[in-house]
Amino acid sequence: MAGKAGKNGKVTILVNQKPHHIEGHETSAEAIRGLISAPADYEVWHIIKSPDPEGQLPVDDEQVTGEVTVKSGDRFRVVPAGTFGGEDVIPEGLREEVERLNAVGMNATVTKGGKGFFHVTVTDHPVAPGYNQSDTQILLRLPASYPAGKPDMFWTDKTLRLSDGKMPEKAGEENVDGTQWLRFSWHPKSWTPGVDDLTTYMEFVNRRLVQAR
Repeated sequence: MAGKAGKNGKVTILVNQKPHHIEGHETSAEAIRGLISAPADYEVWHIIKSPDPEGQLPVDDEQVTGEVTVKSGDRFRVVPAGTFGGEDVIPEGLREEVERLNAVGMNATVTKGGKGFFHVTVTDHPVAPGYNQSDTQILLRLPASYPAGKPDMFWTDKTLRLSDGKMPEKAGEENVDGTQWLRFSWHPKSWTPGVDDLTTYMEFVNRRLVQAR
């Protein structure tokens, strides 16, 4: 049941973290966009739970496309279409970053991953001596809010081991969307959108792979 309206009959909702007062408990996606003068093609999302630390859309959030009942304190995001991984939508900026990787000799592709992620894979990526393979496939999982949401960790062939057969430090096998990978729990200390990108993140990955430990 919707919460009570204020003494003046208005309900206060948060849109992109800023409070807005509306009349009554009924509103619409169009009206919510209008509160912040957003274009008509922007998506409206009702925040059910807080976003996780990587910035991707929690599975419980709901897209609002028509009429909606609200109560004071309800939170909404109004974002460009595809921000949270709409069907088959890969942002043009991300495609351009992948092209820049390819321009320096990497064999990189980008696809839609599981809900809330894009997957960038780099094949035949060389690793330093001290491993049991001379190259590996790299998987990067990017939150749908990338580049505002930072990437974290990286994945390699599940068969990658040290040359003595031991598991690399802070690594372990993990199933990602039905495929087994070796996950390296290697976390960036900082991430600055507009400065950092896939090129700087691959430099970060390489700093770990030159360490045969």
